[in-house]
Amino acid sequence: VCEDVITPEIKLPDRPIPVPWEACTVMGKKFPGERYTSFGYTYDQDYRSAKEIAHLLLDVVAKGGNLALNLAPQPDGRLPGRAVRELNILAEWMDIFGPAIYATRACAPYRKDAWAFTARKDGRTINAFYLYGENETVPARLTVPYTGEIRGAVWMRTGEALSWKKTTERIEVLLPAHLTGSPGDIADCVVMETAEE
Repeated sequence: VCEDVITPEIKLPDRPIPVPWEACTVMGKKFPGERYTSFGYTYDQDYRSAKEIAHLLLDVVAKGGNLALNLAPQPDGRLPGRAVRELNILAEWMDIFGPAIYATRACAPYRKDAWAFTARKDGRTINAFYLYGENETVPARLTVPYTGEIRGAVWMRTGEALSWKKTTERIEVLLPAHLTGSPGDIADCVVMETAEE
């Protein structure tokens, strides 16, 4: 095989790939009954929401990949307004959470249930993303499926230190009352400092 990067199209791998890889997919959604989505523009195209794109991105990054997201222009060369609106929402979310996505690496347990994990290159900071379901609100308690030792946890959105308790299979994180109950817009991140020196 003479390739520098593995580039699966449309379909994502089920688990991390230990070599450089990039997911090549599209912002457009599949039409009902269709097996594939076109990389080209169609007038009746529906697009992924900012939440769907962010969840896709986190799934890819947690498995060690990069995301190449295609958005085909209209015949006049402009990008579709509906898609651009979602990308603007995504950009606002990335302004907060980008540091836990850019220049990171995959780390166990990678992608598990509603969680996606990344680590800084030095391995001392673990980013645990909680991906919100439909109409879900910010809970008072989160169960992070991480088994490593940590010495602190921070709510990335606000920078607030969190109370936490370690068990053999997870870390229980308690959120301050003023953070809970609000709509869970896309995903939040618990930044955990490991106990390693």
